[in-house]
Amino acid sequence: MLDTRNPELKVPRRVEAARLAWDSARQDPDQRAKARAIFKSLVWSTQTPRPLRLDLVRYLLDDDSPEGEADSRSFTTLRLPTEPDREVVGMMAVAAARNSWTEAAPSLVRRLAEPIDDIPDRERVEAQALMRLEPGTPLERIVFDVFANPDTGPAEIAWAKRVQADAWSLLSRLDPDGSTRRSLILDPGVAAMGASGPLLRDLRVAVDELGIVPDTAMELEWLRTLRDPSDSEAARNQAWWREVSSLVTTLDDGQRAGLALRHLEPIRLASHKSPRLLKATRAELISLLAEKLEGRTRHRRTAENNGVYVATTERFEDWADELSWGDALALSIIDDALHAPGIVQTVFQQVELDRRDHQTEYGGVLEAVTAPDGRVGGYRMVLFPPRPRDRVSDERFITSEDMVAYSTRGIAHYHMHVQKPKNYDYAGPSVGDSRNARLSGRNCLVFTSISDDRLDIDYYQPDGVVIDLGEIAR
Repeated sequence: MLDTRNPELKVPRRVEAARLAWDSARQDPDQRAKARAIFKSLVWSTQTPRPLRLDLVRYLLDDDSPEGEADSRSFTTLRLPTEPDREVVGMMAVAAARNSWTEAAPSLVRRLAEPIDDIPDRERVEAQALMRLEPGTPLERIVFDVFANPDTGPAEIAWAKRVQADAWSLLSRLDPDGSTRRSLILDPGVAAMGASGPLLRDLRVAVDELGIVPDTAMELEWLRTLRDPSDSEAARNQAWWREVSSLVTTLDDGQRAGLALRHLEPIRLASHKSPRLLKATRAELISLLAEKLEGRTRHRRTAENNGVYVATTERFEDWADELSWGDALALSIIDDALHAPGIVQTVFQQVELDRRDHQTEYGGVLEAVTAPDGRVGGYRMVLFPPRPRDRVSDERFITSEDMVAYSTRGIAHYHMHVQKPKNYDYAGPSVGDSRNARLSGRNCLVFTSISDDRLDIDYYQPDGVVIDLGEIAR
């Protein structure tokens, strides 16, 4: 055992020591328990050489003693969600399926929720193991059942919430058009009577009243907050929900196609400020936007994204066919807001604050000012400077939990690329910015310095659409 743990020895010697140690310990329950404890600590360590680590996992999972199998079940459940080595994941998944470790299903779902670019989800070993555990059940149903019944799990903070978040992210990939999730939400089975009942009811209301199914875990949390009766903004959220749901019922099928949470506040604002937009078809909104944006000065991002140059287009006409009715409406409302009285002045004030702070980028929430009685006033930019722990770089903005919670009824998130006056190479979202939009499900804006007195504005949304909205001047 000492040789197995000794980092000064060559790897083959440690591998051989582990084999000898296991052979000599496996017949003695006390020695076997000690060996398992040491092997598990080495498997958890990122410093353990891979050949040794793989052998240790095999010894642990092949232990067919009652005590060893029980320990392996627990170890697999704990380790799978964060295990980085695909071969170890495979061994654990196969062991779970072979031994009918149904309690490992949430961990298999959490690991499967992390996408792998070159392997389809359904072909991965985690998916195959889940279907072995529930033969004859569609994978979507298996994942939904885990989502609806996440159980308490290991002694990990917010285990059930993490399981639900990962399960929902996975379901969104397995069911990109939302049709299967809709049917599962409307027929959740006995899960509706359990601890997840309130969330499932919220999802059903979203489908019934708005025709919306959240795509990501962050959108799921967004919906949960909007419907939470204990939230500090519960009264306003409930009044807001009643207003937007009544407006959505007036839309036709073409307008409701692709509707998401990020479209609801623009719909509400259009009813107050530009009711004619709610009567417009998608084609009419596209035409209005094309006319509005024509002739504006654009600046395309040319800087590398994470060391890789990605050729992009930010012209409205190149993206018009990709926009839903809700996208076009939101874009129209956002563009109007950006040119509303006081907004440009506020933006440049925040730019100066950002330029003086060399530890982070700044950002916040674009919103409409709404009185307690529901009357809608002007627009404002609410700044959320990152807290000390989130100040990681002058080239990165971290969206705080406070900002996300505040923006429940906001129009868009925004941040700035203003480290220097002439920053036009970075005029547009980075790879990280686009990923944040995809995960958060939000309408997003980035302001980029073109000169001391000019900023370029780019709008981007979760599906990768990026549209240059032109310049604003001080």
